[in-house]
Amino acid sequence: MVQPVVRISLLPFLLNQSDDIIKTIIINDSKGSIVSAVSGINANTYTVNLSNFAKGVYFAKIQTVLDIQVKKFIVN
Repeated sequence: MVQPVVRISLLPFLLNQSDDIIKTIIINDSKGSIVSAVSGINANTYTVNLSNFAKGVYFAKIQTVLDIQVKKFIVN
């Protein structure tokens, strides 16, 4: 019996350094258009709801107190 693939609708962002804080997350699609932007987070974890995202490749720009990171993820 083949098990159906369950779509994950929540994507957590976790920082490795306990003294760092997420300030802003901007998510762009593969064309560079902003599909989501959240500011004023002020926490070391944040979860993005992907249930309204179309299938495709996305890039999350995570601005923290210490640096800026870019993470690539795919929604199937």
